Amino acid sequence: MSTLEQDIGYLRAGIRELISYLQSHELFWNLTGHPGSLPRLTLGGLLLASARAQCQSDQPQVLEEIRNHLQEMNNICLEHRAKWELKAAREMRTRLDLWQNYLLDYRRAPERFSDMYSQEVRWRVMLQLLGSECTPPEQEAKRLTMNDDLLRQFFLPGKYIWDIRLEKIFCAPPYWFLYGSLKEA
Repeated sequence: MSTLEQDIGYLRAGIRELISYLQSHELFWNLTGHPGSLPRLTLGGLLLASARAQCQSDQPQVLEEIRNHLQEMNNICLEHRAKWELKAAREMRTRLDLWQNYLLDYRRAPERFSDMYSQEVRWRVMLQLLGSECTPPEQEAKRLTMNDDLLRQFFLPGKYIWDIRLEKIFCAPPYWFLYGSLKEA
């Protein structure tokens, strides 16, 4: 799981390059000046980092910086809405592939993949966040439903699995998949 400093650093660097990213054909954008130290820029990554950052600090100046980053991101989103939605839809397909691959790997070898769930579920979280940014294409919406149905076959409802501070942002029911684990075999 990412730290507050990492999330803020990613927001800062990502928003600085967001317009160039939206105008490019790249889905995974290498952030200038941060080779290897920060994940590559995606809308899903920005949305996840911004959601996590909002609830990890209670320091007024940190919260003000986060609010400023979010306002700038929202302004860019509004100004470049068509490109934003196209990138979000394209990223949804890619994240859906990653999520589906994890679920299929788990189904083949639950003893190897069940303990990776709390990390791999970030793909599903990003799908939820991206789905709020664009209307998912019909094919992706169907695939997401099929993957949720598959997940429910192995899912054991339980306690919230991420840092408890994040629960106020990632609450059930939309994030039901963060409240439990997978069967081990």
